[in-house]
Amino acid sequence: HGYKPYQASAIFARSFGDCKDKAILFNTMAGEAGIKSWPVLIQGEERRGEFDMSVPLTNYFNHCISWVPELDGQFVGMFVDGTAQFSTFGELPSMDYGATTLVATADGGKLVSIPYRGPEANGAVERMSLRLDEHGDAAVQARIEFKGDNAYGARWQYANPGERTEKFEEQYGRQFGGAEVESVSLPPVDDLDS
Repeated sequence: HGYKPYQASAIFARSFGDCKDKAILFNTMAGEAGIKSWPVLIQGEERRGEFDMSVPLTNYFNHCISWVPELDGQFVGMFVDGTAQFSTFGELPSMDYGATTLVATADGGKLVSIPYRGPEANGAVERMSLRLDEHGDAAVQARIEFKGDNAYGARWQYANPGERTEKFEEQYGRQFGGAEVESVSLPPVDDLDS
């Protein structure tokens, strides 16, 4: 099934699929809810060149997502990437931004560009408090808030609860010369609203 997706019923039954399968399943489920959506071919790469799209070639595309058009003037059209398990609704992984896509509608295909987001869409703010005891030992409390690509990356990096302390010790050990992490508290990484 390199180019051809499975039927939506088979994808649903298997609870598994690649990008085109997830796009087909999303589009089918949206259709059942009365929402039109279309499969979209895209080159999912953060560093991609410009292509001469006047020559039809399959190697312009290596990924499949979905397009939900505007709904009755109440909803601005949006792209949805079913493989982006750590992205919030309405956000795409960074590899999708800036791409020229081929939206496959019932009337044929049309080229649509996904604009890049501005720098304000991404970021991380870290706040630290430091407490020194009478021996010169320090206790540091850090709070980091991520947004955009940084939130996606943090959810991915800290998805495994068993590795979180070790990862934070690596990060803060570099900053604070061998620091030991006493505790890590994170919202659930699958809660994409936190």
